[in-house]
Amino acid sequence: MPDGQGGFTRRAAPIRQLSSGQAALARALAGRRLLVWDVVERPDPSVRAGTVQVVHEALLREWERPAAWLHEGADFLEWHERTARDAAEWDGAGRPDGLLPHGARLAEGLQWLADRPDDLTDTERAYLEAGRRRQRRGLRRLWGVTALVTVLAVLASTLAVSTYRALQRDRAQLRTAAAAELGTLAADVADRSPDSAFRYAAGAWTARHTPQSQQALFAQYVRAADVTSSHSGLWPGSAQWTSMSPDGRTVVVLSRRDGAVDLTATVVTGAVDGRPRATPLRGVPAGLRVQDFRDAISADGRRYALVTLDGRVLLWDLSAAGARPRKLSAALPARGGVEFPHVDFSDDGTRLLHFFPFNEPRPEDDGRKALVRLWDTDSGRALPVSQRVVEQQNPTMAWLPGDGERVAVAGSRAKGEQRYLDLHDTASGERVRRVYGPQPAVNQEPAGRGVWLDVAGGVRWYSLYPEARQPVRTYSGGVTFRDLTGTHLYRDATPVSGETGDYRRVTVRDPRERDRFWSLTLPGRDGSRALGVVGEGSGPRTVLAVEGDTLLRSRPEPVSAVANELFSRSGDAAALSPDGSRTARLRAGRLEVTGPGVRTRHTLLPGKMREVDGWKLHLTWVTRKGGDALLVWSDYFTYARLYDADTLRSRGVTWDCGRSGDPTANQPQDIVQTGDGDLVLLCLGDTLVRLDPRSGVQSGGPVRLEHTPAGRGMFQDTGRLTTRPGHPHQVAVVTGPWRASGRIELWDVRRGTRVARLEGGPLPNGSFLDDDVERWVVFTPDGNRLAAFDEERRVVWWDVDGERPEEPTRAIDDATGFLGVAPDGTLLVVSSGVSLVSPDDAEPLGQLNGGDENLHAVRIDGDTLHLVTEKGARTLRLSPSAWQATLCAALDGPNSRAQRGRPVLEAARNTPPCPST
Repeated sequence: MPDGQGGFTRRAAPIRQLSSGQAALARALAGRRLLVWDVVERPDPSVRAGTVQVVHEALLREWERPAAWLHEGADFLEWHERTARDAAEWDGAGRPDGLLPHGARLAEGLQWLADRPDDLTDTERAYLEAGRRRQRRGLRRLWGVTALVTVLAVLASTLAVSTYRALQRDRAQLRTAAAAELGTLAADVADRSPDSAFRYAAGAWTARHTPQSQQALFAQYVRAADVTSSHSGLWPGSAQWTSMSPDGRTVVVLSRRDGAVDLTATVVTGAVDGRPRATPLRGVPAGLRVQDFRDAISADGRRYALVTLDGRVLLWDLSAAGARPRKLSAALPARGGVEFPHVDFSDDGTRLLHFFPFNEPRPEDDGRKALVRLWDTDSGRALPVSQRVVEQQNPTMAWLPGDGERVAVAGSRAKGEQRYLDLHDTASGERVRRVYGPQPAVNQEPAGRGVWLDVAGGVRWYSLYPEARQPVRTYSGGVTFRDLTGTHLYRDATPVSGETGDYRRVTVRDPRERDRFWSLTLPGRDGSRALGVVGEGSGPRTVLAVEGDTLLRSRPEPVSAVANELFSRSGDAAALSPDGSRTARLRAGRLEVTGPGVRTRHTLLPGKMREVDGWKLHLTWVTRKGGDALLVWSDYFTYARLYDADTLRSRGVTWDCGRSGDPTANQPQDIVQTGDGDLVLLCLGDTLVRLDPRSGVQSGGPVRLEHTPAGRGMFQDTGRLTTRPGHPHQVAVVTGPWRASGRIELWDVRRGTRVARLEGGPLPNGSFLDDDVERWVVFTPDGNRLAAFDEERRVVWWDVDGERPEEPTRAIDDATGFLGVAPDGTLLVVSSGVSLVSPDDAEPLGQLNGGDENLHAVRIDGDTLHLVTEKGARTLRLSPSAWQATLCAALDGPNSRAQRGRPVLEAARNTPPCPST
């Protein structure tokens, strides 16, 4: 073995550790006196005992060959010496596993065992092999544990995935249940609490995007499209009566809790700015009913007065929080047939007038059928006022114009058919002047510094100041209401009723200086006593409306005077510019173009066009370089007029459909504009003609589709053209005969070639289809798919290029035609209004009820829908994200405790209305 100094020293090796070969070699070398063989006698001769070693260490130094071997194997010998000792200890201890080599020592030993097995003794080899077996057993145990852990991990992962999926499924079901709860609740509370309806509908969409939640969201979006802020909980219960100061900054709402008898009064300030603050008003008489009183707010918003049918007069100082009213008058002695009283402040709010009309005077009334009283509002002191001001026949109303030195008294004669208005001196009662009358009129109401007089077919506004002796403004229109501020008039279109809440279109008019008009949509049915308009001059208007428990602040859109009026005939045509900013109409023999903004131009149509019925005329908006145009045409004429949309200068347009000798063949069935700008005309004889959009000159065709004789019956289907998006020269063509056979063809009008032929079942009868609005077929925005109705009103989608139909969807009841396809694929269908349906299964996604309005023009610009009816124009978004954003922008913070605590809410109790709340 190595001696640690570069040499070697001898070591005795146990004979029992030598293999038989090694022992034989040792005996031979011992016979030659190179080794010493020291044998020990044992009782068992089979067990070898003793040792063997080198005779002298000099051999290890002087014998070159063995010395060289020793130096070459120094590393082995050093390892071997240590291993031999460990192996002997292991063997002597009974070969326990605890003394076996492991790790790096075992790895080194196994390597020497592989390289020099003959240089190891049996014990050393057994020692290393035992270590190998022990390592393998350990690895097998480790593999087993690892496998078990792996299996457990896989099982745990599988269980976790299963649990996660179950949890997600449960959560999805909870979200679906929450969406259903909120959508249903939005419809239930829509009329009595618009704010809650907006919140619940938005929350339904937040909970989960389902067709039902989308319907609820769209229904409330339609009602709230013009609302900029919505607030509930300002007063208890539902509003029964509303008053407003002329500037709209002070609002008094009298409301009644559910099941209560008495009215509660609440003062609301800050509503114009969208930050309303509510203060309860103390001292309202018990048992008061709406029909038992009238009230007024001073112009500066500091005082509020209330008068009852029995003559009591109460005055509140609104600047003193919590103050009770000053009782200016107790009940008056009874008089028979008391009419509605009236109360009014002077312009500066320092005087208060009480007008008390009746039919059966007392003796002290000297035959007069009304009584007037006046107070100083600061002190509550009664002021002198002459009763001569009400000596005229049948006085119906009185108020204080200006500083209160004059009293305006309105009255009626001839059983109420004649109206008059006089100004009297307050102190003497002398009549200063007659403002108007007697003249036929329906009603008269004070309006700031003037009075509104409803006459047959219109309304007149008279100033009460001395310099004005004639009507300042007179206009015609339908039924008109005075707003709560007394500064504007408005007209409600016929309300649209539905299960998801009522709403109405409102047109506002300010005739005080120059006629200006605005339009908006408001929730509810009748706003005749709950709407105030704030603003003046050319500036914007803010509309405050009270509906149920909700205060609504809205921003109306300016409209032109022409757009505001009703169409004279419901069949008159209209058209929209591509972006919806301009509207053209045919009305009463005139072409009118409105926009951008309220700008309006109009011109007379040629004589023959003025003479035909409006439903026989059509209007097509034409886009072109250098300025748009309008094409006026009729399917009974063989010519058209092309008008410049800005100047309204026009030129005649003619065409040749290629059937000489038959002039009716030149009558158009339909005219559309393709993506490249060409006008394409489908002739009565089923040929196609192209027209240049700038000159109106024929630039292509005729292209004969097939040999169809010209002719038009009363209920014969008229052919239709539909342009294909993304393919600027292509149109889809459905002729009358093709409709019956279910045939749709696509044509490249530039090349005059057929591109595709789609043949399926018959299309619905189109004899009552609105030519200017509805289509038999529509394309997706990319033009790759086409939708058509079959006879059962099911939607059939076609892969246009592959000419392959898909399975039809469910039927859409009452559907008459298509309007278009939204960017997300949603179909817009005419079905009792405008319906939004899913493209895959025709699931209803939203409904815009038409009320009594008929569609005259439709334009889809991206995700914006522009509509024109005989009542005006309207713009709506088509994406649910935009609907929710509109509602959320109007909501004031998270749901209130009352809104969260409705008993019907279970899964949705904590669902916020908007993602950020």
